[in-house]
Amino acid sequence: MGAALLAAGCLLALGVTSASPAVAQSYPPPFRCTGFLDRGTVTPSPVVTNASFTFSGCGYTPGSTVQLYSNFQYYGSTTADGSGLFQATLTAPPTRGVLRLTAVGQAPGGQLRVTVAIVRVRAG
Repeated sequence: MGAALLAAGCLLALGVTSASPAVAQSYPPPFRCTGFLDRGTVTPSPVVTNASFTFSGCGYTPGSTVQLYSNFQYYGSTTADGSGLFQATLTAPPTRGVLRLTAVGQAPGGQLRVTVAIVRVRAG
């Protein structure tokens, strides 16, 4: 029972964290940059169909490859800078909707690192 309560508490804490008010978005992202999962930054947001936008994140091994996915499809890769930050310029799809962005790479300690962002794509 104690383990179930602990697990429920963790889920509750995650829910509260993800529902927190948004932090002003800038590069580099003002998030914690540690651990397995973090929230990325997209600018501008929302994005316009067929327009370029920037997806960025932090907490990666400096100089490492960061793989990028858009709506769960491989998009390409970029390289983390000397501070472990990545910044990639992507192109929005030609249709309106929701864009799910994911970056996957390696944290400085060798662990898996994932950065996610969900953004609305509107007509231009």
